[in-house]
Amino acid sequence: MKTSPFVFVLLSMSALVLGCEEETEDVVYSCDNPDIGHFDSKGNPDPCHLEEKGQQQSICRGGCEEVSLEFDRMIVALWIGPEGREPACPKEAPKAVFNGYAGLTAPNTCAPCQCSEPSCVLPSVSATAGDACAGSVVGAVEPPPSWEGGCLEGPSLEPGMFSSVQIGAVGTAGCELVEDPLPTPHFAYAWPAQWAEAARACAAEEEEGAPACAGAPCVRGIEELPSGFRRCLRYPEGTEENEVQACPAAFPERHVFYAGLSDTRECAACSCAPPVDGICIAAVSAFQDASCGGAPMPIFQNAAVGLNSPACYDTSMPLALGSISAAWLAEEPGSCVVTGGEASGEAVPTDPSVFCCEALVIPAE
Repeated sequence: MKTSPFVFVLLSMSALVLGCEEETEDVVYSCDNPDIGHFDSKGNPDPCHLEEKGQQQSICRGGCEEVSLEFDRMIVALWIGPEGREPACPKEAPKAVFNGYAGLTAPNTCAPCQCSEPSCVLPSVSATAGDACAGSVVGAVEPPPSWEGGCLEGPSLEPGMFSSVQIGAVGTAGCELVEDPLPTPHFAYAWPAQWAEAARACAAEEEEGAPACAGAPCVRGIEELPSGFRRCLRYPEGTEENEVQACPAAFPERHVFYAGLSDTRECAACSCAPPVDGICIAAVSAFQDASCGGAPMPIFQNAAVGLNSPACYDTSMPLALGSISAAWLAEEPGSCVVTGGEASGEAVPTDPSVFCCEALVIPAE
């Protein structure tokens, strides 16, 4: 019987680039005309068509010597589905080798900055020792922030204890910063980010003592898989998605999933300035008794004061100060000046993994 020796062909490829010869990596095959993109019926690299020749495959599903250095890929069982519904790896491929996501939705929008509503504030009334509101303050009526102008009892100053009464200017309040709905985050999970799909890749356990397959890990073949999983080629870590534009015929479906997320989104800090364009005018009255009565006669009635415009009244005779009241003639506090809240940065998926999968067959009902 005639026998043929086992033939190895050493191919050394070179390219001429700008007049310089550049040597590429040597590739070893066990056949004269290797078919680089050929896979066997189980989806394993078979550039020498060993399956068609009836030759037994090695533990690496195609023979280590038949695998080009280009085929640094792993056969995995890949599940694709909704985020948070990832199943456990099947018994045929119990080792989880990748968890990732695709279809990122990460809006880069900030909620509008919010300030508390502005308001007009009624003034205080004080009695001074000298004329024209000069000298020391001998007594005052300081209304609470919630005062709406009703009769407010004063310090009960006796006649002769003061010579003039000063009405302070009307003020404004509000325009305080309401806590940002979306504070500047320090971690990615402080922002909304949603993935359309999740993926889990599972592999068979490595064979102990298995020969090296041109730098790729040698794993048992993955054949029958439970529903929801499909056989796929996983390209090595570090492979960029643009490096794999097309998949081999036996694994035509291309998928890219990401294991990480780089999130630099943030919102500029919010701030609120005091209200502007307001009109606040109050009519203030001061009385000698404690109940804002007409007797004895009032010190003054309906004295008008506005924003940044206090008033002073000299007493022509010794009078007492017992109470005050006020009413609004104009109560339009204006509007707050809001700044900040601009969005910047972006969320970008990182650490891609490229898969080429067998076509998914949906059973007929």
